[in-house]
Order: sequence, then structure tokens, then C-alpha cells
Amino acid sequence: VNGSLHDRVAGRLSVQHAERGGVARSSFDGADNIGAYEDDSIRGSLLVDIGERLELTLRADWKRIENNGTIIEVLPDSVLPEYLDRIGFILDPNQGDGQPGPLPDVSNAFDYRVHQKHDDHAQDSQGGLSAELVWAGDNFDVKSITAIRDWDNQTHEDLVRLPADILQRN
Repeated sequence: VNGSLHDRVAGRLSVQHAERGGVARSSFDGADNIGAYEDDSIRGSLLVDIGERLELTLRADWKRIENNGTIIEVLPDSVLPEYLDRIGFILDPNQGDGQPGPLPDVSNAFDYRVHQKHDDHAQDSQGGLSAELVWAGDNFDVKSITAIRDWDNQTHEDLVRLPADILQRN
């Protein structure tokens, strides 16, 4: 939305929201919201014609994104049978019983199903303010810009994509 607010004042405002539920699930830990996200933002600006060749532009913006990571599937052609045998041996909770431990799902790389630990999540928010003052001279302009921005990002991604909790993090 934009338009004139007064003879010498104009404004603009933009608001956005997007969200998606999870598109994949893990049969290992039951995570069923892999790929979910929510995204919100708002931006606004105000242009003020102060007069005597002087203009002030004020801008503000804010954005927040939360997500549960992306699906990372294993391409069947990229896995050697020896790899699965070794992983099964390493992840065997009863070492030496002859039965393999849990194995990653390598049956179909495009079915949105995995058999691995998935505890990814991220929260990102940022916002800023700026002011721009311009004096238009006959042969040159003088511009002053002042701004501040804040950003916070908290991201957690599993280090190992296996059906095990090998490297635990808090």
C-alpha cells in the first residue's frame, strides 16, 4: 500500500506472511514436520518534503523466519553395500549378535521419508531503522544517512544424518 498522506508527505507499507507445514517425516524419531516454516515481515517508509530543497525519508523493516530444517535424503546410487554393512555393525546396540543395527533409508531419494535423527530448527529475526536527509543544492546534493539494524539467529542442525543419536547437543 502506498500513497500520499498530505501535500508534502507520502508513505508506503508492505506486510507479508507465508507458512508451510512439514513435507517429510522420519521413521526413526517420528519427526513429521521436516521442512515446515513460517515467515513474517513488514516494511514501511515515509517521505517528507520539508521545504527549501530539503527531504527526509524514514524507513523501518522487521522480518522473522522459523523453520524445521530441510529434508536430506540419501541417493540410493551413492551408497555402496559395504557402507550399509559397516553402518549396521557400528550402530548395532548388541554388538556381536549378528544382527545389524538401524540403517538409513536408501530405498527412494524422492519419497520424503527418512530413517535418521532429525532435530533441525532455526529462528531468525532482524529489523532496522534508517533516516535519510537530503538537501538539494544548485549543483550538488548533501545527504546524511543514519541507520541501525539488529539481527538474531539461532540455528540447530544435526551433525550426523544417521539413525542414531551419536553426537548429542543441548
